[in-house]
Amino acid sequence: MATITMSEARAQLAALLDRVEAGEEITITRHGRAVARLSPPRGARTPRTDYLFAAADAVAVEMEASRHRALPEPPQGADADALVRALRDDRDAW
Repeated sequence: MATITMSEARAQLAALLDRVEAGEEITITRHGRAVARLSPPRGARTPRTDYLFAAADAVAVEMEASRHRALPEPPQGADADALVRALRDDRDAW
């Protein structure tokens, strides 16, 4: 991350914005103290964020589909542990 004084930032604003657009973060100082940071907008997406959003969308689709599937019938005379195992087996089959 680059650091630049406020007076330098004023004189080089267009060039600084080009650097930020390229992904760099720049700290602006006044009297030696950091007072601002220029960074790309949070909405800027990278391949990793695109992948994560796609994965989240896939989970949402699966959750919605599961709302419309009937739960499996529990085995007769089964205890709670057997019921949980049956639910997990059904879940893992997907």
